[in-house]
Amino acid sequence: MHMHTHLSQETRRSWCCGAALLLTILTILAMVLAAEPSVQTPKPWPSFKPPRSPRTPPATPAASSSSGASSSELAQWLHRSCDLPDAVETIASTLSKIGVGKPSDLNFLTSEELDKELQEVGVLRVQRNKMLACARRAPGSAEKRVNAADILSKGVRLLDDDQCEEAKEQFILALSALNIQGDIGAVLRDELKMKIVWKLFQANVCIGSLPLGTGPHAASCVELLPLLANKRLEEDFALMGNSRGMLKVQHWDAWFELFGFSDHKSCSRRGVNVAFRKLQLQYHPDKQSHSDPTRLQVVRQCAEQASMRVNAGKELLLVHSRCGGYFNGPL
Repeated sequence: MHMHTHLSQETRRSWCCGAALLLTILTILAMVLAAEPSVQTPKPWPSFKPPRSPRTPPATPAASSSSGASSSELAQWLHRSCDLPDAVETIASTLSKIGVGKPSDLNFLTSEELDKELQEVGVLRVQRNKMLACARRAPGSAEKRVNAADILSKGVRLLDDDQCEEAKEQFILALSALNIQGDIGAVLRDELKMKIVWKLFQANVCIGSLPLGTGPHAASCVELLPLLANKRLEEDFALMGNSRGMLKVQHWDAWFELFGFSDHKSCSRRGVNVAFRKLQLQYHPDKQSHSDPTRLQVVRQCAEQASMRVNAGKELLLVHSRCGGYFNGPL
């Protein structure tokens, strides 16, 4: 019994010594590891990037003198003479489509016509006012301030006031002014001429010196130009001697159809102007041809009658209808 107790004490003493030794070894090992320098992960070499070559601005294509609004004579004049840095291209492009390619052509547009054209393409009012002021300084404006377009506008105002004789005098004067004015685009001249002829026709009807109808060659005209055979248009045209008569028209669908629209909802001011110029080109008296000179004269008289219907239709849709969202009339 004594021997068993002795062995147990010896065993416990050996275990304690072994544990102490193990603890000492672990402590020494920890101190050694703590004293060693930490191993740092080397930083990667920066990736090689070739030096940038200086950026070369894109080459600006040279403006062609035969295409683009920016190369037009009008656009160049606007850049030099008008304070319109953000609207020159839009204005020049818009005016070129109606035959205004040179600064002097501005003399043959009224302020109202110029303002409407620019408004339709979204030119701001401030810029439109600057353009109107600039147009008054266009080359030739000093000696041509009284021109066909201005005289026509005066005659229209007189006609609206039922001053028929005075209006007729202004329209005759406008035709004379147009005949002596040079330096005007052919498209603009033709359009202005037929508008004056139409308003002169209205003045004669207002006076009572000319009945509404298709003219001296009615039967021949109907055969030559189907437009004059449209009974619905002719019935309405018989009412169009003045602006009040235009409000009495019954066949609106026929007028919208003439200009390529189904109704006032599909109609737009710009669409009317585009269709009008095509119809004017088709029915303009000076654009007609015939091998027989005598017959040619009849054809031109008939074309003049057709052109007046076209001008009447343009006025009807743009002034007396809701075309393009403008509330000016019954439709």
